[in-house]
Amino acid sequence: RLVGSEMCIRDRRYTCTREQVETFCARFPFPLTEGQKRAVDDIYENVHSPNRMNRLLQGDVGSGKTLVAAAAIWACIRAGYQAALLAPTEILAAQHAEGLNRLLAPFGMRVALLTGGMKAAARRTTLAAIRKDEADLVVGTHALMSEGVEFARLGLAVIDEQHRFGVRQRGALAEKAANPHLLVMSATPIPRTLQFSLMGARDMSIMRTPPPNRYPIQTEIATFSSEVIADAINFEMSRGGQVFFVNDRIAGLAPIAEMIHKYVPDCRVGIGHGQMSPEELEKIVMGFMNYDYDVLLSTTIVENGIDISNANTIIINDAHRFGLSDLHQMRGRVGRSNRKAFCYLCLLYTSDAADDRISVDL
Repeated sequence: RLVGSEMCIRDRRYTCTREQVETFCARFPFPLTEGQKRAVDDIYENVHSPNRMNRLLQGDVGSGKTLVAAAAIWACIRAGYQAALLAPTEILAAQHAEGLNRLLAPFGMRVALLTGGMKAAARRTTLAAIRKDEADLVVGTHALMSEGVEFARLGLAVIDEQHRFGVRQRGALAEKAANPHLLVMSATPIPRTLQFSLMGARDMSIMRTPPPNRYPIQTEIATFSSEVIADAINFEMSRGGQVFFVNDRIAGLAPIAEMIHKYVPDCRVGIGHGQMSPEELEKIVMGFMNYDYDVLLSTTIVENGIDISNANTIIINDAHRFGLSDLHQMRGRVGRSNRKAFCYLCLLYTSDAADDRISVDL
């Protein structure tokens, strides 16, 4: 049952003025880039017409796509509708919910989080709030597409990292109402989505302008060795920064942590991977965000959207195991501040000393 769907059918036009949107955007922590301004204008024209928006927002990692989406969400809620944002991981969903709540709460707008790892009681409370129009924005993972989710007045569906979802998955959220406005975001859109945009079947906004005071990420291909790793970590720690260390196999995380402790004794290492419980993983990631750890040693759970401006070095072990899209996404976890950032792509493991050797099964 599509609750409140008739309202979306009758009139999809929003009611806020361009000046009101600009006033909201002025509250952002950074001034909008030219690319962001054009994207906001594109979306403004879409949502103030009687036609349904179906737009791809394409921009490099760290280009500020979420702030553009925030402007669209704010306009949607101000017009009296609900908005939904779909993210591929619980960590990213929680980060989006926290960041968007800071922007929307001063306007009395209510943000809810819905993930598969929630306890049953919290889930029931959230579902009731969505159904009764007591949640203006719902940020969630695949749980947003489940049958029990009923929106009162869904007017906008935003899909982050759209290349992480299939066609049916993306469509399942949009089907929660009668053709709500749709905004999909990605740094690396799948070929089908990109082709639709190039053909004109879907509108597209491209953000090419990097935020101010950003430096290009220095990317180096290196042989995995204790010397390379220790130098990279010591340099980042010397300037008060933090390090992402990505290893694609869970079995290799503990040996790498031992190596780091051996060659950088004062380094605080947090380990995270997908087989941990959501509570444990959230504790580790939040600890890293709060600077409880110098290094976050993990699998590819950091690939999608985690934004920690103090982390400006990333080491990717066995980089040849990943595709270019994966490497591009992971490299985009750093370089989100005014500091020079570094990405080390480690292709092979070698060591001169036998006691330094880590199993080839990493």
